[in-house]
Parts: sequence; structure tokens; C-alpha cells
Amino acid sequence: MRLEADFSKLSAIWPSEPEISFEEYMRRCLYHPEGGYYRQSGRVPVGKAGDFVTSPHLTPLFSRLLGRALADFDRELGSPAPFDLIELGADRRLLGQQLQQFFQREQPGFWERARYTPVDFGDNIPETSEGIVFSNEFFDALPVRRVLYQGGRLFEIFVRRKEAGGLEEVLHETSDPEVVAYLEEGFLTLREGWTYEVNLEMQRALGELARKMRSGVVVTFDYGYLRRDYAATERADGTVMCYSGHQAHPDPYRAPGRDDMTAHVNFKVLLETGQRLGWESDPLISQREFLMRWGLEAELAREEDFGVLHPERIQERLGIRDLLAPGGISDTMRVLVQRVGSTSGFRPSRGF
Repeated sequence: MRLEADFSKLSAIWPSEPEISFEEYMRRCLYHPEGGYYRQSGRVPVGKAGDFVTSPHLTPLFSRLLGRALADFDRELGSPAPFDLIELGADRRLLGQQLQQFFQREQPGFWERARYTPVDFGDNIPETSEGIVFSNEFFDALPVRRVLYQGGRLFEIFVRRKEAGGLEEVLHETSDPEVVAYLEEGFLTLREGWTYEVNLEMQRALGELARKMRSGVVVTFDYGYLRRDYAATERADGTVMCYSGHQAHPDPYRAPGRDDMTAHVNFKVLLETGQRLGWESDPLISQREFLMRWGLEAELAREEDFGVLHPERIQERLGIRDLLAPGGISDTMRVLVQRVGSTSGFRPSRGF
């Protein structure tokens, strides 16, 4: 497929420097206050009219089942009053709104005690003694460093503006200890000629949570992999992908500031970072397994009770179909539950 370059937003996000790191390039493409993908006024990036959809956009069923899980985690914490309910990567607030509707309808006491706070990239995480932090496709949208392994050496990828227009990659050898430690922890081995993503922003976010939370639960929904998955898959160019009009493509330089950009989460690093912070993790599971654990089967049986041809349920059923399609979002999305300052309900994970 031939990709047409669109540099109409480039001057807004990149006014002067001859070259910047890929991490800084991705940060500006997504979050620059003037030309960043998520910061442009009037843009609706998520949903049928946008560039991609997430689980809450497919059906409110996702939020209902997540709400039941959050209520159970709240009980595990002793139902403190008040407590903080923090959503990372809230963007247009759809998931938070759906959860509010669920709790006000089914468990109003939960929402009355909760201090819901949406937090986007660049915002400060509030101080909290007890609470629940949840995110849906937050960590995969954080800026990453990209490193090429070549001839037994590490080269970080930088991006340069060409005099004739457009962009090109340049390489600078690196021995940054943070990068080296991340690669050693996150990958079984480095393969010649392969490019790897290093998500230090993810580690910083977890560190900030640990500094500000005495006890609680952190629930992460995201696309990603464990070390054994990565080693078994051919991905020489890494996992950076871009999205426009519900079409995916691998070229991060095609339309700076106009296309969404993501990089899969390294769950091995996410787990190990949490463990260093003193957190305890449940086994990593698929989104389908998570939804089954919190009542999916009963919800589907309830839907059947409406009858096959119930006209008011058509859109809801189409959304449920898309949420649960084999090989789709509920099979590829991973869910990790981590506990801060509490061992209640902890099931140790192994084999990562």
C-alpha cells in the first residue's frame, strides 16, 4: 500500500530543531498543545466518526462489567469513605460517564463515596491514600524511545527534518542505563537488525502512582505482550502503529499530528516495575477472561431474554458482537490487576 505524506501539522509541532528523539517526536505528534493529535479542538479521534474505537464505544456492556469489578475491588479495600477513583487516559470521558450511570443506577452508594478524577497524559495524578486506578488503552499511547540493535550495539532513533522537506531517521549510539535496563528486563534476547520500543513514561507513571497511593488497586486494559510472545513473533520493526479512518498503517512519518500513534505495552516490564514498587499482581489475562469473571455470561443470558427480534436492542447487540468477535478486541486486549499495599486476594503470577 502506498502511503501519501501529509505534513500540514508539522510546523506547529516542530518549529525549529534540526532533529529530535523519536520519543519527543511521538510526544509532540500526540500531545503538543497546538498541533498534537489529542489536543486539537474539534477533533473526535475515537468512535465511528473518528480513527479507532475502544471497548466502551462498542457497547455499555463493557462498562457495566468493569463497574462490577471495581465495586468488588472497593469491597476488598474495605469500602473506604471517601476514596479516589482515578481514570488514566480519560480523553472524552465516555468510560467515566458510563460508569457513573451504572453506579447511580445499581450501586449509588459507591458513586457517592467516590472522588472520580480523569487524568490525561501530562496531568498530575492526585494525592490519594486509598483508591482504585483504572485505564483503557492509556499506556500504549505514551511516547516511546525506539532503539535499533545492530552489530552488538544499540542505536537510538532520532528524527530529522530534511532540507528538501519531509522527515528521515538518523541513528545515535546509546548506552543509556535506563534503556539498557529496560531492554534486559523486557526481552528474552535482542535480535540483529530489530527495532525495540522503550516506554520509560510508563515506568514513570507507575512510580508517581506509588508515591501518591498508600493502598489500592490498579487495573490496566491494553494491547501488549510478554517476553515469550515477543520472541515468538516476527516484528523486526517493533510495534509502532498509526490509525486513520479506522485503517492501520506502520508509517509514523506519514501525517504528524493527524494520525493516531501507538506502541504495544511490554507487560513484563509493567509487572516487574510494579513488583519493585512493592505491588502484587494477579495473573495477566485477556479482556474476554476478565469480562467472563465479572458476569459476562449472565449479561448474555439477560440479552437473550429480550427476544431475538427485539428492535430496541439491535444497536446494543451489534456492539456486543463486535466486542466479543473471535480474535477481536476482547481476545487481543490484555488485563492486569495490581494491588498496592494489600495482599488481599493476591494470586502470584509465574512464567513471564
